[in-house]
Parts: sequence; structure tokens; C-alpha cells
Amino acid sequence: MRRTAWVTAFLTLLAGAPAVMLAQVVSVRVHRAESDAPVPGALVTLRDTEGTALLRVLADARGRATLRAPSPGRFVVRADGIGYRGENSGVIDLAKGQVHELVFRLHEAPLQMSEVVVAASQPVVCDLDARGAELTARLWEEARKALFGTVIVRTEIPVHLEVQTYERLLSLTGEIGREQLSPSRLSLNERPFAAAEPADLSRFGWVQQIGRQTDYYGPDADLLLSDEFLRDHCFRAVVPRGDSVGLTFEPHGGRKVPEVAGTLWMNERSLELRSIDFTFVNLPRFLRGSREVLGRLGGRVEFARLPTGAWIVSEWNLRIPRTSQSRYRTAVIGYRHIGGEARLAGSATERDRAVVTGVVFDSLAGRPLVGAVVALGERTADTTDDQGRYRIETPGEGEYTLTAHHPWLAIVGYAPWRDTVRMARSVEARRDIAVPSESSFHDAVCSPGGANADRGLLSLMVVDSVSGRPMEHLRVSITFAGTALPRPARAFGGARLHSKLQFRANEATVEIPALTSPGAFYVCGVDRSAAVRVAVSGGGRAAQQWEVEGGRSRVHPTVVRVQ
Repeated sequence: MRRTAWVTAFLTLLAGAPAVMLAQVVSVRVHRAESDAPVPGALVTLRDTEGTALLRVLADARGRATLRAPSPGRFVVRADGIGYRGENSGVIDLAKGQVHELVFRLHEAPLQMSEVVVAASQPVVCDLDARGAELTARLWEEARKALFGTVIVRTEIPVHLEVQTYERLLSLTGEIGREQLSPSRLSLNERPFAAAEPADLSRFGWVQQIGRQTDYYGPDADLLLSDEFLRDHCFRAVVPRGDSVGLTFEPHGGRKVPEVAGTLWMNERSLELRSIDFTFVNLPRFLRGSREVLGRLGGRVEFARLPTGAWIVSEWNLRIPRTSQSRYRTAVIGYRHIGGEARLAGSATERDRAVVTGVVFDSLAGRPLVGAVVALGERTADTTDDQGRYRIETPGEGEYTLTAHHPWLAIVGYAPWRDTVRMARSVEARRDIAVPSESSFHDAVCSPGGANADRGLLSLMVVDSVSGRPMEHLRVSITFAGTALPRPARAFGGARLHSKLQFRANEATVEIPALTSPGAFYVCGVDRSAAVRVAVSGGGRAAQQWEVEGGRSRVHPTVVRVQ
């Protein structure tokens, strides 16, 4: 009886099998025209005769792809490869159960950098179909190929990834106050940022306040490919930077809701999408902060191409504000930095990892700098040991930003120290970080020679004595004994700082009515042998003052801790 039932069930399933087997199929192979080599990861699209995309798939490592048409009918197939000129097939009549074979041979279509330079000098393009927008439209189309690949891998192809996320609390000057790393976990592809409906972002903006909660949304592949994003933004080519070419996007001039603006960076030869940098613009009026502080809000998305030609988001981060609320305003007091990294599960062995090592050295003090936080990109960091040494490993490769953070660096205007380093798997890069010597540092900040030859530089940072955070909105006066005439105070990094000089018998005072920029500032032309008095008031704090003794070195950093 059981055998009869099993045979009956099997025959029932077999009878139903032709419904699947008889599906209309287009079997596609995509090759390079120059060498007949396959084009892994080519984007293959099934369209109806009106041009509407019905199905998108990625070619495998051998350039093969299979399209299952939803019904019999007339269709057109298109094949696109990054850096290649796309091609359409003729109209295909697919009968029920028919298998149709197609072979595409794509020609390389390199970008002419001279055209990019010319396009970069032109106004932004808000209609990619407009006459004269061909190059901008070409860059956008190349980026879209990778973005579509990312969405297809996430939604259609199960790729097991090893994911690690992090959260950092940063000060306004970028100092890391607290860091929390999550344990690595296995995951199928996931979106880097909180999911949102494109229509909602178009209507309400990329920063939305609901009650006391404010949500910030980042542009991932799904959102960038939406019709709403294309309608709401304008584009322009960017002059090549290193081996990358960029395409900026910014909101239409008429957009009033909070928006995103940024740049998609592609390899100038292969045109493969590498990363997206973005910032928030048109921020809500309740959010108060200087242009420099608010300009640091935003994030980055990095892409990696798998050996099969498919795409994943390999790294992502988002920097949003930490705020302090009062009755009349919401002030930015720091940043919340969240992000993560993803790689193929079990794909990165010790030998595959890229490494950067070095020493952080304080040339002013003549010793290694202990406790400096050196970060590679936005998510991997190490703290220097008692010899000033650091070591950072990453499974990624390419050009990274290397930064160093330390209170001492902030006091002398190096907060944070920043440089670029090229990382390659199985290669150990060396990058030593040194604060310049006292003499070169002084001459770089203050004019060398003349009256400054025997004078010094006094660098000050006003911080909260409890939190250690730099303070602003304070009145600061620095009084120098003697007849030497110091120069007005200036902020490191080019931030605007208003100050004035006042002269009395046997003393000179540098007056800063309102310290508008947190961080260090300095005064050149200081008599190194003269005593100095620093007074601070305002900001709800009681007036306080400190004495700085004479006999100082040529560069003298000082931290003023306000009670």
C-alpha cells in the first residue's frame, strides 16, 4: 500500500513537472568582443517591446545567464557590462516552453578623461536625457550597473557574509570618546542603512523628526535607483582624483526638505563603482551648529566586486549628531558614528589581509606618542603602545584615509592628523606619523624670521574639566606681561576667530569676545620669558583665570580646564 501511494505521488509530481520545464527561457552568454573572454557580472535584462524591464539577472563567472520569461510573447534582451558598450538583441518571439539562445559580444568603451574635465566645468545636469548631457548620463549609467548588481545579489542570490558592526561616540573635533564593536556574525546580504520608501524621502526628506526622535537615512543602492531620487537630484562630472572619476549629485534648487548630496566614485579605467560619499543638506532649522560642524554629518558606502562579478556593500558608515536640547534650540555637541564591514564568510585568511603599521612620534616633545588612536577609513582602528606603535589589518584593498587622534595633537592643531594610504592584500604598508619639530612647526604657523625669530607661539585649548570636551561660546582674554606686541589669536584649521589687541602699561591683552569654534587656537609673536594670564568667562560658568609661567619653549601648548 505504501509503495503504491509513493508511486502515485511520484507520478503526480512528474505530471506537474512540465509546467516548470516548459517555461520560456532565454539562455544568454556575454563575451568580450576583443578576446571572446567572458564578462563576469554582466547585467542582463529582459524587456518587453515597449522597453519596460521585466527581469534583471547577473551573468556568472563564465558570462552565462538564464532569463525565464513570465509568459510567452515578444521580448528584447539587453546585455550591459561595466566599462562596455551595452547591446540589445532583436525582438524575440518566445513560444510556450521554448528555449532561445543568445550570444552578446560587448566592445570596451573607455572614458576619455579630457571629456570629463570639460564636463566638470559645465553646470549641473538635472535632465540626463537633455542634449549635451551625454557624458554625465554615461557616468550615471555605469554607476547604475553596479548598483543594480548590488540589489540583485542582495535579493536574488544567497551570499553568506561575515558582518561586523560598530558604534563610536565622537567629540566635535573627532576624538573617540567611546567605541563598541559587535561580534562578527554570519548573514545573508542586508541593506547598510535603515530601509525607507523613496516616496516618503522625496516628500518628507532624508532627515525626519517624529516626536523626540530624529531619523537620518543614507542613500543605498535601492534608493539611488529609484525614480524619485533621479527626479529630485541633479548631476555633474568631477575632475579625476588620483585614479578615480566622480559623479556628484545634489538636490534640485527648489527642494526645501532635508536632502543628501554627495559623489559616486568610480575607477577611471574600468569604471567600476568604488564608493559613495554623502552629506546632509537643508538640515532642519532646529539643529544648531556651525557650518563646519553640520558639514561633517553624512557617511560613506564602499562596494566590492566578488570573483563571480557580483557586487556587495563591503563597508558603510553614517555620522549623525549627538545633541543637547534646551527650550529654544538643539545644539550639536558631538557625533554618533555607526557603521560596519562585510566580507564573504571564510574568505579572508591572514595571508589575504592588507596591513598598515607605523609609529606616531611627537617631535615637539622628542618622544613616541602613547595612546593615540590611529584609524583606517571609518571603522578599523588601533591605539599606539608605549613605543608609539600601531598595526591595523583589513580584508579590503584600495585607497584609504588614515587618521590619528590624540588630545596632544589637538592642542597643536593636528586634530585629526590625516593622510591617505594605499592598501593591498598580502602587503604590509608602512606609514609613520610625526608632529613636526618645534622649529618647523613654529615657522609653518607663524612667519619665520624678522621679529618672530626670538618670539614664541602659545597654543591653547579650552576644555570642560569633567568631560574633557573642547568648549565654545566663551569669552577668553590672554594677557602678556612686558612690552612685546603679540599678534591676534587665530584658530587652527582655518576656522574663523574674532580677536582684538589691547595695550596698557607694560602688558598686552589678546581679547576673544566669543570663542565661536571649539578646538585649539594660537597666538604668535609671544615673548617667551614673559608671564601669561589666561581668563575665561561666560557660557554659564564663573569667571576663572590661570597663570602660565615664563621661560617657555618656542612652541608652548597649554590646556585650560574650565570648572
